[in-house]
Amino acid sequence: KIIAIANQKGGVGKTTSAINLGGCLGVLEYKTLIVDADPQANATSGVGLDPKNSRNIYECLINEADPTDLIYQTENPNLDILPSHIDLVGAELEMINMPNRE
Repeated sequence: KIIAIANQKGGVGKTTSAINLGGCLGVLEYKTLIVDADPQANATSGVGLDPKNSRNIYECLINEADPTDLIYQTENPNLDILPSHIDLVGAELEMINMPNRE
């Protein structure tokens, strides 16, 4: 099952909801993956990972890294994260000339 939390407006609790929902599902022994696609990387830091010192989703988009190699386990054994990074801010511009960038 996939649960997506999205809203264009800032400050409505998307990251907080994702971290808390992911944590609760993990405690209930559901394998859970948070995909942090926000350049602010607050979900990444919110689960205890330093976004500056971890491989991240930017590498998947720009360098075609395998996302399964970039997933980190959190302190909750059932909660993993694919981290984000501030470099995502420029990813759209870097992808302009890439074929099949959609």
